[in-house]
Amino acid sequence: MLPAMLQAPPPPTAKPVRLWWAFTGVATLVTVALLSSVVSSFWGARALAETVTRGQAAMLFHIAHRVALSDGERPTDAALAPVIEEGAELGLHWIAIVRPRGRIVAQAGEAQGSLAPAELRGQPLQPIAAGGLVRVTAPVGPPQHPRHPRPTDDAFGLGPRGFPPPPIDDGMGPPPHPPGAPPGGPPPGLRIAVEFEPMLARDLEHRAKRDLAVGIAAIVALWVAAALLWRVAGRATRAEMRLGDQRHLAALGEMSAVVAHELRNPLASLKGNAQLLEEQVQGHPSAPKATRVVAEAVRLQALSDGLLAFVRSGRVQPEPVDVAQLAREIVAMSPAEVDLTAEGLDAPWPLDPGRISQVLHNLIDNAYQADPEGVVKVVVEMSESALTFEISDRGPGVPPEARAKIFTPFHTSRTRGTGLGLAVAYQVVDLHGGSITCEDRPGGGALFRVTLPLRR
Repeated sequence: MLPAMLQAPPPPTAKPVRLWWAFTGVATLVTVALLSSVVSSFWGARALAETVTRGQAAMLFHIAHRVALSDGERPTDAALAPVIEEGAELGLHWIAIVRPRGRIVAQAGEAQGSLAPAELRGQPLQPIAAGGLVRVTAPVGPPQHPRHPRPTDDAFGLGPRGFPPPPIDDGMGPPPHPPGAPPGGPPPGLRIAVEFEPMLARDLEHRAKRDLAVGIAAIVALWVAAALLWRVAGRATRAEMRLGDQRHLAALGEMSAVVAHELRNPLASLKGNAQLLEEQVQGHPSAPKATRVVAEAVRLQALSDGLLAFVRSGRVQPEPVDVAQLAREIVAMSPAEVDLTAEGLDAPWPLDPGRISQVLHNLIDNAYQADPEGVVKVVVEMSESALTFEISDRGPGVPPEARAKIFTPFHTSRTRGTGLGLAVAYQVVDLHGGSITCEDRPGGGALFRVTLPLRR
């Protein structure tokens, strides 16, 4: 009944973990929505940039027709120079009037792209690598009278055959070209070419890239927060488990102290009288029964001593210890055949020798009971930061599913074991700030590793 009462409590509910999964689901939905939005906005801005560039080109064509091509005369370099000045705010760098085969009739400004005839007869919207400029070409048409506008139908809103859009009739005077000028304007077939910096489109693309970067940064920050929440949830779960273990150990200690106190004196009396009875009935048929009473009394006394060891004060008193000498003394007192390797342990190590001796005694005794006819191997190693004890045997080993329970009080696979040896060892090692683990030994058997960090 007692072991059942003192079993470890059930694991705590993983509310922080469930909270993290809920947060992850919400973060995934927000990520998909936000990423779709910013990517859609980015590609929309990229598509809109070309339209904005065409609109900027239309404004430059309008300036060129108004300033240099409105009088119907043959265009000249001098006539195009004012266009550069007025179009500077719109990023205009170069303007030219080109014949159908690409020969330049007049130009102003500095061209960054190639002036080969094939290039001048090129696409209506042609990016130029130098400086991120754009070149646009369109037919040149005669100016329109404000009272007789023509509908626009080309890519830049310049009217049929590239005519400029009609100026606004504000009632302030005659049409912009002098009376009597040739109604046809410049010779037919000419094209106007401009090179300009697409400032509006570039600003639009910069804003789109900035919004995309902000969206991606927000997504990254969201998942960083999820990762941090996962760590916090893990820590909270472990803290809850440690708190549950501490409460369980506190209750266990209180109950163990009561049990050990109540059993110690009656067991001592029972054991003494049973031993006297065993001596008196030697050779009598009831002698085996007396021997069994003594054995059970010894077992109960061992259980009582284990309980007292487990509920001892949770303090250790470290002091500099010759680890090699300590290991040799423990091996000498063990009934098992032990192969000790303890070389290079010249420097003392701070630990509680009495409590660590108890740990090593328990581990060597477990290894001996796992393989009574075999050799227990003990290896002691020291580094700059940790002291390690390895105790291994050639017994059946510890199944992986049982390794999480072997350090729990009263958990034992032996019919006459108390289940307190490894629990006491775990408690003592933990008080030293160290760890104790169990794994398979190469070639078969179990290997227990005790690691004690250097505590300065």
